[in-house]
Amino acid sequence: MKKKSKISLSCPTPKKEYPNIILAHGGGGKLTQDLIKYLFF
Repeated sequence: MKKKSKISLSCPTPKKEYPNIILAHGGGGKLTQDLIKYLFF
């Protein structure tokens, strides 16, 4: 009999501020938009 896995995957909401540039997959470009706002505005 197979055991059921208790592992589940999720995509948490990204943090707003990072000490380094973070590359992310998905999220609609939110991290890139935040980086541009932080650097140029």
